[in-house]
Amino acid sequence: MAKVSMALTGKQKGMLRGLGQNLDVAVTVGKGGVGQPFIAEMNRLLDGRELVKARFPAGPRDERHGAAAGVSTACDAELVGEVGRTALFYRPNAHLAPSKRVNLDPGE
Repeated sequence: MAKVSMALTGKQKGMLRGLGQNLDVAVTVGKGGVGQPFIAEMNRLLDGRELVKARFPAGPRDERHGAAAGVSTACDAELVGEVGRTALFYRPNAHLAPSKRVNLDPGE
């Protein structure tokens, strides 16, 4: 997968977090942790919808943040936000139909 260069502004991240409030959790980290099967599922989801909400197991905040940052790196996605055990990831996909893409510039 080619590295996607993202430099989201604070306004864009805020907009994505707003969109994420209406999303259901799409994937949950299970007993296997953040391993290859979880990363493969995240990549599959990000390929199909650009914005994915994931839930991490209970544990210390720094461990959850480290796991979310690791997923972000492994999936070449932007970690848009974290609240409690939930994290929101964004990765643009130019191959999606325009109606399925997230419009980061509503002025267009």
